[in-house]
Amino acid sequence: MENREIVIVEWLDSVTSTHNWVLEKDLEFEDTEPVKIITLGIVVKISEKYIVVAQNYGYSPNQFCNTITIPKGCITKIDKLDCKNI
Repeated sequence: MENREIVIVEWLDSVTSTHNWVLEKDLEFEDTEPVKIITLGIVVKISEKYIVVAQNYGYSPNQFCNTITIPKGCITKIDKLDCKNI
């Protein structure tokens, strides 16, 4: 694998409180705070707007599996892991 960074990304994910149509007067917002998520993986791509992280890497040929694209506006912290023997 070429030199790719392994990172821990902390980010806020959206929450849905209803799955059906609800009248405004019946809406409850008690549990609608964004949820803090921690994603650990290999950096596939970084752009101005987002980061793509993969959980799995295949050597032959270079392949990724279980990727997630996280908007930078949702990211609260990125830590790089020191993994010298990968």
